[in-house]
Amino acid sequence: MSLRVQKVQKNLRSIIASYILNMKGYFSGMVSVTNVIVTGDLRNAKIFVTILQDEKSEADIALDMETLQDEARHIQKVIAKEMPMKFCPKIKFILDPSVEKIIKIDSILHDIGKEQALKEKTKQTNEDNSSGS
Repeated sequence: MSLRVQKVQKNLRSIIASYILNMKGYFSGMVSVTNVIVTGDLRNAKIFVTILQDEKSEADIALDMETLQDEARHIQKVIAKEMPMKFCPKIKFILDPSVEKIIKIDSILHDIGKEQALKEKTKQTNEDNSSGS
């Protein structure tokens, strides 16, 4: 990947994240830009986002993604103003499941840690009771 593509990706991520931050009342949860991938010719960009909310609802997530895609043209106009380029990349929003997977794995590891701590405590209590007799 060329240095130019990397710079464009970094700038796109910053511009889009700022734009989304200003739209926070429009979403059911917290929307975060997790990754940006731009084609080599700089004409297309995939914007990976994650939506974190207290109670997951597929309908809410779908509505949030639809809202983002509806705003894509306006976001492209903002990008065109802030990034002087021959072509403004056409953006497409994609739901990134990786953050949800990380949260789920973290939760599982936390539960395992609790179980192990409880087993150790039970084992220690049993050893204390047997040695005290």
